[in-house]
Amino acid sequence: MIKSIFIFLLTTLTFFYVHAQSYNQIDNIIFQCNYLYDYQLDSTDQDNRKQEDMYLLIGTEHSLFAHCSQYKIDSLTNKYKNKNSSVAAQEILPIMMQNRPSYFTRYHIIKNYKTKTIDFYEYITPTYYVVNNNYKHNWQLISNSDTIISNYNCKNATCYFAGRNYTAWYTTEIPISDGPYKFNGLPGLIVKIEDAKKEHIFTLTSFSTIKYNKPLLLSDRTYQQINQQQYTKAKKKRNEEMSNFINNSNKIQLSTDKNALEIEMKIKKNNNFIEKY
Repeated sequence: MIKSIFIFLLTTLTFFYVHAQSYNQIDNIIFQCNYLYDYQLDSTDQDNRKQEDMYLLIGTEHSLFAHCSQYKIDSLTNKYKNKNSSVAAQEILPIMMQNRPSYFTRYHIIKNYKTKTIDFYEYITPTYYVVNNNYKHNWQLISNSDTIISNYNCKNATCYFAGRNYTAWYTTEIPISDGPYKFNGLPGLIVKIEDAKKEHIFTLTSFSTIKYNKPLLLSDRTYQQINQQQYTKAKKKRNEEMSNFINNSNKIQLSTDKNALEIEMKIKKNNNFIEKY
C-alpha cells in the first residue's frame, strides 16, 4: 500500500514537472563529448572527492555543457510533454532517483560560437539565474609537450582562470576549439584539464559523431541576470540557509541531534567551488 502511494505521488510530481517545462531548440547536436568530472568537495579535505559524468554537446553555432543525467531528463521531458504522465514517469523517474546532479553540477553552460559569449544557467532556490561572460582565456601554449591522453595525441597549455592556475591537454586530431565547463579557445578539443592543486579535473572519456537528428535544448524560463560575484554570493547564501534550516528545531525534526550535526557538517563541507571569488 505504502509503495503504491509512493509511486503514485512520484508519478504525479513527474506529470507536473513534465507539463510545466518548455524548451527551445537552439541548435542541432553534431558531436557528443563525455567527460568525467573528478573534484574535491571540501577545500580542507583532499580525500573528500566525487566523480560525475558530464556532456559537452557541440552544434554548428552553440555548445552545451551539462550533467549527463540532467540533459537526459530535459530531453525526455521535452519528448513526453504531450504524452501520458505514466509513460513519462517510467522513463524519467529512474534517472531522477538514481543519478541526479550534485550541488556542484546543477548548471547548464551555453557557448555561442558567433558572439563568443558563455552563458551560465543555474537554479538556486527560489530563483533561476543566468551569468553572462564574454572573456577570453589567456592560454600559454607549451612547446615540446606532446603526450597521449585518452588515446589522443595531445599538446599542453596553461592559463589562469577564476582564482586557479590550470593545465590543459588538447588535441588537434579533433579541431574543435572547445572543452569542458567554460574552457575553450585552444587549437583543438580539450581532452583533459586540471587546476594546479588537482581539486578540479575534467577528462574526456569518449567522443562521437551524432548521425541522427538530436536537438540541442535550453529550458524556456525567465532567468535573472547577475554577474559571477553575485552568483557566488547567492550560492554561499543558499548553503548558509540550508545550515540554518537544519539548526532550527521548529522547522525540521530529526531523530537525534547527531543526525542534525552530520547533515550540517556535510552541507558546510560542500565549499570548494570551481571558481574562487
